[in-house]
Amino acid sequence: MLRKFVALFFLILYNAINAQLTDLARLEYSYIPKNNSGDEYIRLSALVNYPIEIKKDAYFIVGAQYNRIYLNLRDNYPFDKSLLETITVLVYQFGIHL
Repeated sequence: MLRKFVALFFLILYNAINAQLTDLARLEYSYIPKNNSGDEYIRLSALVNYPIEIKKDAYFIVGAQYNRIYLNLRDNYPFDKSLLETITVLVYQFGIHL
């Protein structure tokens, strides 16, 4: 019974959500220095959104986000750390603003 209620709640919430993309372009830099461990985390991120007007006050938004993550792992881990030194993530985004 509880699962059905939770599912119904999220379906109703999903239909009521109205999101808005506020960034046309964004650059970010994150750095978490080593503290008690020898590990460092650096992330560079760039985002671009391009709105295309499909009718008055309605837009189709095409965007992309690029993330480059550098992990400097110095602690001992039970896996091969060399595969995680540099991670690249590319995200494509599509949306409609009515």
